[in-house]
Amino acid sequence: MERTTFCLLFYIRRTKLNRNGEAPIMMRITVNGVRVDASVKKTILPEFWSAAKGKALEKKREYKELNLYLDSIRLRIWLQESSIHL
Repeated sequence: MERTTFCLLFYIRRTKLNRNGEAPIMMRITVNGVRVDASVKKTILPEFWSAAKGKALEKKREYKELNLYLDSIRLRIWLQESSIHL
């Protein structure tokens, strides 16, 4: 049986700040070493992003809601990935 690797990561693009100083939030999916990056169509001030955790620091209500949004994306992708291997 062939082994499959799968990884999901959220990060921000600090080099692409908008005029409000916010960075776009990106998602990287890696399957068997092949990566695909996509935008999640949300932005955040870089000082409120935790690179280690891959999510926003929950200092404000809007960032708690952002983390819930990222969790919902993560769950949908994991469920999709799980159904492929069943």
